[in-house]
Amino acid sequence: MPISLGYHLANTTLDEPELRAIAYKIGYLFQAQDDFLDCCAKESATGKSSCDIAEGKCTWITCQLLSKLGDNSEKRALFLQHFGKEEGEHVRAAKAIVFEYGVKEDFERFRSTFIAELHKDINNASGLAKIHDLLHTVLDEEIAKDKRSA
Repeated sequence: MPISLGYHLANTTLDEPELRAIAYKIGYLFQAQDDFLDCCAKESATGKSSCDIAEGKCTWITCQLLSKLGDNSEKRALFLQHFGKEEGEHVRAAKAIVFEYGVKEDFERFRSTFIAELHKDINNASGLAKIHDLLHTVLDEEIAKDKRSA
């Protein structure tokens, strides 16, 4: 949306398929980061008082964990027993399983790989040469801000 607004203010349209694809990927990355911070960052850093795990939300973190648990029905059942319950002991138990299965490290690998791919996509988007620097800056500033919250 911010990219679309910028185009509107410049009195042009957002018809460039390369830009749409890059904007979608940036949005996906930012949402995955929000999911990560919700689970792994301190409330004092994020300012969020709710928790996606307590609310039973489908997030990057929970999807990754359930994928890793696979056929481990005992751990899956244990996670699901605590998932979607607001009481602190349930949230702590569910998060403990997330950490036990290395989902935090999975996210850090995903983020660094995805960011490198996005920078490459931006550089290869010949129709967007005029805004390459802007897109790189937007991406880098948001990543830096989210890393400070972690």
